[in-house]
Amino acid sequence: DRPMYLSNLASALLKRYIHTDNRPDLPAAVDAGRTALTLTPRTHPARSSRLANLGIALRARAGAQGEPADLTEAIEVNEEALRSLTPGHPDRCSILSNLASALHDRYQLRRDPADLAGAIRHLREAVRATPRTHPSYGIYQSNLGLILTPDAATSPAEAEDSTVQAAQACL
Repeated sequence: DRPMYLSNLASALLKRYIHTDNRPDLPAAVDAGRTALTLTPRTHPARSSRLANLGIALRARAGAQGEPADLTEAIEVNEEALRSLTPGHPDRCSILSNLASALHDRYQLRRDPADLAGAIRHLREAVRATPRTHPSYGIYQSNLGLILTPDAATSPAEAEDSTVQAAQACL
């Protein structure tokens, strides 16, 4: 299964980049992820995870190289991954979180309120859909608290409540 091996290679290259800062690994991870996706039929059950992995690599490259097009593509592939999953799918909340992170990154660059609103909406959905006992609940809640800033058109009390709930979730 060549697409599976390419997807695994993309993940391994991204991990190595994160741990060693070996710059050539980042574009190689994106290339392997894109090729894996190209070879994966639209109806394949692993397509959503390959889309999500490519989104993570693109977001990492956007952060490292400052390329806005990578961030836009990361958002697009995460949106496609999200559309392909049912509401109860076990990967849905992590993809919501990845999409929210990419939207927030783009908000930081462009200051487009729609990006911030989308990031908040997706993280709220991830928090609502995740049981409080799940290991990722605190991460989603914390990320939500971090983006509910005064410029997020939310009340300071809501941001503080989310931050407190995130801290409590970690206990």
